[in-house]
Formats: sequence, C-alpha cells, structure tokens
Amino acid sequence: MSKTSEYQQLSDRIRYSNSENRERRLKRQRERYHNDKNFREQKLASQRKFYREHRLTTRTSANMKNQKIVGKKRPYPTDSMCELCNKIKKTKYLAYHHWKIDNNGNIYGIWVCHWCHVFIEYFERNMQKTWLKIKEDIEESNPEEW
Repeated sequence: MSKTSEYQQLSDRIRYSNSENRERRLKRQRERYHNDKNFREQKLASQRKFYREHRLTTRTSANMKNQKIVGKKRPYPTDSMCELCNKIKKTKYLAYHHWKIDNNGNIYGIWVCHWCHVFIEYFERNMQKTWLKIKEDIEESNPEEW
C-alpha cells in the first residue's frame, strides 16, 4: 500500500470521526437546551445581550424591507433611562436610533424610549427640512420688520 493511500484512509477516518463527534455534541446540546430550563435561560440571555450590543434592524427607504446590520453600538444604559427625555422606562427595552455607520462597524446612535423614537423619526423625515427653511427665512429677514 502506498503512503498517499494510507494518508488518505487516515484522513477519511479522522474526518468521519469528527463529523460523528460533532453530531453527538450537537445532539447533547439540543437535549440539554430542551430539558434544562436554567441552561436555556442562560443561552437566551446571552443571545439577547449580543443582539442588543451588536445588531441593528432598520428599514431602508428605497425598498422598505428590513435590513439587518451587525456592528458595535454604544453601551445600553444600565439604568434603562431614555437619553432624550431622561425618564426611566419600566418597559422591556429602549430603541437604538442610529444615524451613521462608519467603516469600522461602529453604529452611531442614541438609546431612546418608544415615544422619543417616534418623535425623532417623524422630525427627521417630515419636519427637519421645513424647520431649517423657516429658520433660514427668519435669519435672513430684517429684524426691523418684525
């Protein structure tokens, strides 16, 4: 028997045993997840923490489909306080309103409650242009005419 065929057989055996071991490990983890309530809660908590810190779902105006962005957000406020109205929210979570994503994957934004988020979105989409135009008109007008 040649050296290459021996190596090939050995490689096949290792590959088969690794895939077999992997299947066994996955089966044990699935059983533990379904049977052990504490383990399941711990897994779900770590998953929620990861999503809160790194994942952003946003709707693009071009096609109105949800787009998932993975990057690094600012830390979640430990006191669950809205960063705009400074009220402590007893709700499930605060929303992350973003406005910029840089090349390093940093997502610039602010943690806000639901109502502040609705206000920001409405202002950015509808009122911002109008507000800036009114402001310009007032600044260009003559104060003596007031």
